[in-house]
Amino acid sequence: MTLRTEIRNPAGAIRGFSLIELMVVVVIIGIIVAVTVPSLAGSIRGQKLRLAASSVVKAGKHARSMAVMRQHDVYFTADPVNAEVRVDGLGEDNIIRRLDGVTLEPVEINGEACSGREVCSAVYYRNGRCSPYSVRISDVHGKYVLVKVDAMGSTVTESGYR
Repeated sequence: MTLRTEIRNPAGAIRGFSLIELMVVVVIIGIIVAVTVPSLAGSIRGQKLRLAASSVVKAGKHARSMAVMRQHDVYFTADPVNAEVRVDGLGEDNIIRRLDGVTLEPVEINGEACSGREVCSAVYYRNGRCSPYSVRISDVHGKYVLVKVDAMGSTVTESGYR
């Protein structure tokens, strides 16, 4: 004699999900994915620009602190051809940051405009001051961030569309 047991609810039916209930859940998940994917893609796209602007600001701050700490001039260099910023004058400790997915456009250094494909350098002096400069970073969608650094090394960023 075999003994079989089934779990039944009080009404006597076997518990589980119907095909219609499963289809409703799949449709709801599909709607949620369809709504969130475009905003997620836009967020990732803007992340490259924010990361590049942050790298430019941090390179300038590092150049200033190294100039003061080592008591000799350090150079912040913007290279639009290779899309990178460098902190030079530190010997073997020079820093190079490649800015992927964006275009680097040095606008002006010490009040003088740099041409679009020219490597430009700003000097950070041992007293913490620097030659003022500004750098524009733009992406393929026309959005840009303008990083402005004054003679005291203070940084201001502005963003917008071309």
